[in-house]
Amino acid sequence: MDGQMKLKVLLGLFAITVSMLFGAVTLSTHGDSVIAEFDPLEGQLPIGCIYIGDDYLAKIPPEVFPAGKVTVPTVDILEAIDGSSEFEIFVFLETVTFGDTSRVIQGAVFRVGIGQTEIRFKKAGETAPFAGLSDFVFGRFTKLRNIRDKIETRGLRWTADLNPIFMLPDGDWLRLLGTKPRPDTTIRSREDTPRERPMIPTDLDWRDKDGYNWVTPIKNQGYCGSCWAFSVVGTAESEFVIGLARPSLRNTLDLAEQHTVSCDHTCWPPPYSSYCNDGCDGGYTNLASDFLRDTGVPDEACFSYVSGASGYEPPCSDRCADWASRVKKICSWSWINEGDNVDVTTVKNGVQDAPLSVCMRVCSDFSSYSGGLYENTCGSTGWEGWHAIILVGYNDDYGGYWRMKNSWGTSWGDNGFCYPAYTESNYGESRFGTDALIHNYYLAADFSYSPPSPGTGETVDFTDLTSHCLSLVSWSWDFGDGIGSSSAQNPSYSYPSSGSFIVELIVCDANNFCDTVTHSITVTPNEPDLYYHSHVIDDGLGDGDGYPEAGESIIMPISLENAAGSATAVNVIGNVTESDPYVNFTDANLDWPDIPAGEFRQSNSNHVRFDIADDEATCDHNVTFTVNWDCEGGTYTGSDNFVVLLGCPDPQLEYQSHVIDDAVGGDGDGYPEAGETIVLPVTLRHIGGAGADNVTGTLDESDAYISITDANADWPNIAIGGSEQSNPNHFEFQIDPLTPDGHIVDFTVDWDCYCGNGSDGFQ
Repeated sequence: MDGQMKLKVLLGLFAITVSMLFGAVTLSTHGDSVIAEFDPLEGQLPIGCIYIGDDYLAKIPPEVFPAGKVTVPTVDILEAIDGSSEFEIFVFLETVTFGDTSRVIQGAVFRVGIGQTEIRFKKAGETAPFAGLSDFVFGRFTKLRNIRDKIETRGLRWTADLNPIFMLPDGDWLRLLGTKPRPDTTIRSREDTPRERPMIPTDLDWRDKDGYNWVTPIKNQGYCGSCWAFSVVGTAESEFVIGLARPSLRNTLDLAEQHTVSCDHTCWPPPYSSYCNDGCDGGYTNLASDFLRDTGVPDEACFSYVSGASGYEPPCSDRCADWASRVKKICSWSWINEGDNVDVTTVKNGVQDAPLSVCMRVCSDFSSYSGGLYENTCGSTGWEGWHAIILVGYNDDYGGYWRMKNSWGTSWGDNGFCYPAYTESNYGESRFGTDALIHNYYLAADFSYSPPSPGTGETVDFTDLTSHCLSLVSWSWDFGDGIGSSSAQNPSYSYPSSGSFIVELIVCDANNFCDTVTHSITVTPNEPDLYYHSHVIDDGLGDGDGYPEAGESIIMPISLENAAGSATAVNVIGNVTESDPYVNFTDANLDWPDIPAGEFRQSNSNHVRFDIADDEATCDHNVTFTVNWDCEGGTYTGSDNFVVLLGCPDPQLEYQSHVIDDAVGGDGDGYPEAGETIVLPVTLRHIGGAGADNVTGTLDESDAYISITDANADWPNIAIGGSEQSNPNHFEFQIDPLTPDGHIVDFTVDWDCYCGNGSDGFQ
């Protein structure tokens, strides 16, 4: 049975009420989540969290206080109980209403059961946390309220909340701040500072640059002062992704921070030789960069990170046996700024090439950051230590802020990221950007070849032009013809046959990183290589409009082109064939002048001639011609196909005018009157497309007073832009004797011609 204890303490005018509810917590599994139910606590300004034993599990959002339910991923609970079959769970709730504080602690014991499809949690009893835990948790609640009060009072633009880092005991929290500032801030590396730019953008985010994310995922250093190693290794990961121009690599490139934590004991040169990298007890980002340049870092599988759970570093000998063949090295590194003063423009200039490893002084409120533009609330007191992080960008809006990648997991900050204001770079504040440094790495395969247009059998020299900063260890060439390959750096090759080939070079460096490049090469035959280029339609014997139409005789000059690099084609003759029912050759033979390589020539004056059948079906009909050629007396021969579309663009006609002829069937006054028979000449006007040939038409109406006695007419050919009246067989119609005066009749003329048809109306 659930039980309850209550304690009320008066502090001046305000009261703190503490209630203990035994067994009030229940757990139920729903898919991949667990719903924790607890007795609701009413009141204002709610803060709450859940603990498994004495370990923080999750915050309770204010909006779920009234319902008394919070959802937690099952995997988070399983990680917290670490294989135990029984565990204690506590819910800590606090509200502050009109100065009075209400605190509730709810606890229960659960056993873990394995169902057929899911994990189950069965309540096994009641429990209460030890007093020290309750005092610590509610003390953290008080600290959070104080931070929030400062944020609100100062009008700052960030939010503070519970998270696993904020809920660490002070000793564990301070242990995370493992970065050591330089003992002498005037010491610089021997490499050059990155180039300055006359203009830099107002916004940069390496998580979305050129449409790609170049930043590797958030990691968690755990309870170890190894931020210096995570900053340097994480910066190198992004530099490798950028240097290889392979953004997809960010999802698979996972380097071993543990190798740097356990194996890097680099020290400063005299007189500072006692200042060394020291695992979980802290280190220097510049010395770690030296180690990354000289020794390198293997993949995570070679030396998995364990210091986050244990708080100490395993011996370097625990790394994989073949670590030396798996390491990745940077080529060099450079300081971005000098001394403790951080110049915003200098740091912005430095981050243009890649994310930077930077340091900052940490205020006691920093662990509570959950989003927004961070500005510390410390003032002159409350500074806890130094921390190394990764600068991935900036934005000049809202007074300017940095984009920072942390190593405290995704439960801290904005999914592991933070956005400090530019003012945090001031000397009297966090000095964000201190000890900023950049790594240098690149590998970009490339090559050239000579000559640029080789012929078959000609030697082609390939030259490796790869840009790299580490030594290259292998080259793999594929010359693209299915025959040739090489492992030399600068090979030569002769192509036995002509054609276009894709040459591929894969080059690998000492990091075992590889890059691939391809270029196309065209190998030309050392003989004429002719193919169809173009043709001309000469219908000067027809209507001369340049279109091959029914009933016309066509002269067709044909041009052949000789491929670049080929031998000049001399004494070129040929003929044209087809198998089309609408085309009849009258002259299928032709010849050409000599055709130099890379040029084309039109056939001589004895061009191809053919007749087109006088058939409407030829409109929009494709005829495939084959041009067969030989040169040098038949030494070289070939053929090519091309298509000629018979017909012409659709003629476009419209009604222009009509004439009322009542001379025979009426009184001859030119007016259509009741009882008359009317002859109706109609004029059509050409308004677009090719000339209209073989034009016919029909007349239509739907009027009760009209009877069409001759609905058919035809017209002479109508030239482009011209107009013609129908031939003497005009339309004819009768008017009913009962037709009222002033009655209007709507007629439609439907016309048809070679390659076209349409209709228009008139009255």
